[in-house]
Amino acid sequence: MSEPSKSWSSTPGRLRSLDAARGLAVVGMIVVNWATIVDYLRLGPVPRQLLHAEWVGITLADLVFPAFVFLMGMSFALRSPTSAVSPITAGAWFRAIRLFAAGWLLSNLHWIVSPDGEAFRLLGVLQRLALVQISVALLVAYTSPRLQARIVLAVLVGYWLLLLAPTPTGQPPDLNSPGTNFVSWFDRFVLGRHIYVRGEAGYDPEGILGTLPAIAQCLLGVQAGRWLRTGHTALNIAAGLAAAGLVSVALGLLWSPLLPISKPLWSSSFVLLTTGVTLFVFALIYWVVDVYRRGGPTTAFLEAFGLNAITAYILHSLMLTAMTAAAARLLLAGPRSSAETLLAVVLSFVGLVGFTWSVAAYLRRRGIIVRI
Repeated sequence: MSEPSKSWSSTPGRLRSLDAARGLAVVGMIVVNWATIVDYLRLGPVPRQLLHAEWVGITLADLVFPAFVFLMGMSFALRSPTSAVSPITAGAWFRAIRLFAAGWLLSNLHWIVSPDGEAFRLLGVLQRLALVQISVALLVAYTSPRLQARIVLAVLVGYWLLLLAPTPTGQPPDLNSPGTNFVSWFDRFVLGRHIYVRGEAGYDPEGILGTLPAIAQCLLGVQAGRWLRTGHTALNIAAGLAAAGLVSVALGLLWSPLLPISKPLWSSSFVLLTTGVTLFVFALIYWVVDVYRRGGPTTAFLEAFGLNAITAYILHSLMLTAMTAAAARLLLAGPRSSAETLLAVVLSFVGLVGFTWSVAAYLRRRGIIVRI
């Protein structure tokens, strides 16, 4: 068996395991964002693995965004050969602009409603996806796979050198301290107050130069997607992806003593480690879903999120904003018992995931894929 049957996908022309893996990443984003709100409002204890590492280190929460970036690259490679240059159209540019604009609105809902002298944030999750998407579309359309591999290597090494460079103020880099590096200085210099963390050591986890290794990670996804299109057997495809994942994890860990693993910096070691984990997990999903066809309800649940990933992300972000405002009013109204607080936390999670999934599942049943 050289490749999974195309009829196995509920949506013609799509690889079901890729949609399921992307859906898993989206669900991970929803869980992490929900956990962050619960922790921020101090509604109850949150498992450490559901919260991002503060600066250096990695948790399960740190895996979901880079996994989505990597899987986005795989989708580029799985397009039909006849549409290799189709992403580079006026529509693709407008789509990137729409995605960036949607991200800006989500990042600044509070500022839009009540500026109060605060500065808006320019960048964010969807803004980074927009920049990565259009950049990789250009590279896939107009460069060869060999040149793309060289670009990945050059970006990962070059970004490491940027992180080690002293700032123009003469401050030596300290990659273990937040904001004490050239990349963070560049964001402060260019973006000014329009960054996520302000101050003398401010930084933006979705900053300008940090988008470069994210582009490299997406290109690694393109390379993995090409491996899926080879004439190898399904066993060799899955084994190759898993082996590449283990190698990538090992390289990331070996690099980490010299270049700390840091999501806020999107360091090159972070790219390799998270790429490796994503490859290994995807190989398992591919084997179960597209080779043995053992997906079942779990795959259908994840596939609904994966088919309309950006829509699900935007919808849950809007719901989280509304829930945060409601929770804040509840806290201001007076003390609540532990049982009431726990019930509110559980119901908020079930409602957030359930409502988002119900919309995504409806779109899936109707065969609708919303392209922002």
